[in-house]
Amino acid sequence: MEPGACRLEPVRDGWSANELVKLRQSLADLYGLDSPRRRSCRPPDPGGRVVSNVRRTIAIAAACLTLTALVGGSGTQASAIARDARWRPLFDGKTLEGWLPKIKGYPIGDNFGNSFSVGNGTIRVGYDGYGGVYADRPGFLVTKESFGAFHLRLQYRMVPGAGLPDAQEALRSNSGVLYFVQSPDTLKPAQGMPVGLELQLLGDVGEGPRPTGSICIPKGVFARVFTTRMTNHCIFSTGPTIPNGQWTKVDLIVRPDGSSEHRINGRTVMRVVDPQRDPLDPYAAPLVQKDGVQLRKGHIALQSEGHGIEFKNIEIKPYD
Repeated sequence: MEPGACRLEPVRDGWSANELVKLRQSLADLYGLDSPRRRSCRPPDPGGRVVSNVRRTIAIAAACLTLTALVGGSGTQASAIARDARWRPLFDGKTLEGWLPKIKGYPIGDNFGNSFSVGNGTIRVGYDGYGGVYADRPGFLVTKESFGAFHLRLQYRMVPGAGLPDAQEALRSNSGVLYFVQSPDTLKPAQGMPVGLELQLLGDVGEGPRPTGSICIPKGVFARVFTTRMTNHCIFSTGPTIPNGQWTKVDLIVRPDGSSEHRINGRTVMRVVDPQRDPLDPYAAPLVQKDGVQLRKGHIALQSEGHGIEFKNIEIKPYD
């Protein structure tokens, strides 16, 4: 052996310290891990730090290899799976924790008539406690948390035959997901609808096409569909007509500039841009003074509008 050369010291499992260092460097180069400082070979120190660090790197690399194998070796797909970890439930499947009910004529937090309940892993909107009369008492279940840019996904189904007879004809098999909703502490008892936007959810009533996923604007809000400013309360989407009782997938994507996209069963059916509060509306005016005209952040709500509906698998991935 030449003077100054180091001998390969065997370690457990038949690996030498020199081989382990080289393997660590190769794996670090492959996966972008912190690389060890290149140096001449030397046996492990008495504390075993070289071998310990190498084994840690091998463990990390093994996890990377497992992830790569699961997604077919695609780095792009691996990144997508890592990003998916940001999804989290908005509904725990058992309680209304994190939500507040609001019914027209009642203060925030008063769940009149047990309008919103939980059963079989769903949030149920029902009217058994209304005495058989709707009496123009719309409402909504609003999140305590507010969101800026996000991707929301859920499933809904209209409950067949669960409407109240005195509800307006347009409210049959009708509900919605509300977004950019004003803070719950600013809601007035008389409000049955908040300042915000509505992704309308509809069911089939047997009278021709009734596309779900449309955009509706309550009083106090302006918006554009593509480049056209909305003048009607709602603009129909290109979505399908959904039979009552059928579970339907809904995605709502809100971007940092306030634009939004409605998807039904994976297909985009509506795009909305430039949402704004109306400074002349009595409910919106105080919000304009506090937060400005542009709608860029708000709460999310599920609507009650005279017909029974169920929601499940409610999840969100915030982008901010």
